[in-house]
Amino acid sequence: IKTMHIGEASDFRKCQPFVHVVDVFRFVCNFNDTIDTVLHLLKAYNLPQPYILAGNITAQTARQLSSANLPNCWGLEINEQFETAPAVKDVAQISALLSEIR
Repeated sequence: IKTMHIGEASDFRKCQPFVHVVDVFRFVCNFNDTIDTVLHLLKAYNLPQPYILAGNITAQTARQLSSANLPNCWGLEINEQFETAPAVKDVAQISALLSEIR
């Protein structure tokens, strides 16, 4: 897994040197931008490796991403947005989200 910070479509060029050595990319996106901006960015991705999305993904963002057509997206990395305390996940909130997006 190779982590890449992606803010614009040209950032995907930085992935090219790793295409033959990674199985999955982990893209950290700025979800403070509008979801439409992020989706437009992700639709520009055209490499064969799948990716996992990270970057302060909220429940609302996860819902919107799950309904988008992102065939290379293998999953979403959730973090402090789903915690009740540092490093303590809110299992009920995660279960509700998973039920909703599956």
